Amino acid sequence: MQNAIKLKPILIRKGKLGRNGYPNLYKCPYCDNTFTSSACNIENGHKASCGCMSDEFRKANRGKHRLSVKEKRLYNSWSHMRDRCNNPNNKRAKHYFEKGITVCEEWNDFKKFYDWAITNGYNEHLWLDRIDFNDSYYPENCRWITSQVSGQNTSKMMKVETVKQIKFAALLGFKASDIMIMTGYHRNTINSILIGQTWSNILL
Repeated sequence: MQNAIKLKPILIRKGKLGRNGYPNLYKCPYCDNTFTSSACNIENGHKASCGCMSDEFRKANRGKHRLSVKEKRLYNSWSHMRDRCNNPNNKRAKHYFEKGITVCEEWNDFKKFYDWAITNGYNEHLWLDRIDFNDSYYPENCRWITSQVSGQNTSKMMKVETVKQIKFAALLGFKASDIMIMTGYHRNTINSILIGQTWSNILL
């Protein structure tokens, strides 16, 4: 399994230039090119490479200027997967980055992830899922499942205390979107608990 990518500047410029400060010099973790970015944009995850992965994606799609709906959704799935695992500031980092969940080296290339998805049953109604919840993202440990099953699988890994907190928040009038922000769990996971698909035996 690969270690999470943590960008460190190879040249630091001190001082202030606008609210984000002077741009530092970084080495791209994917192609070894150098690029500049403010420390703020690196820390909040807005910048994670020199942009080479976007170039690779465009090449993989034969120079198309616009992505199809399928390509956009898969690209978002790929991008979010990598951000959860590589970005300590991601709102769900405690479930991925902090647990050492990583993305295999092969899937740092979007084209390879795209090809795997298309040949392994992907469609727009399915979600990426890890077979072994405690292991990382790589072809042998991933599959495509419905959002309902995804929510049920994730909720089964929760602690009883977390389930009680979710149910109590709902009783107080908080919406699933609010509880999602408070707990870091996906809306589907929270809804599966609130409608009794999982953890129906836990009472307040």
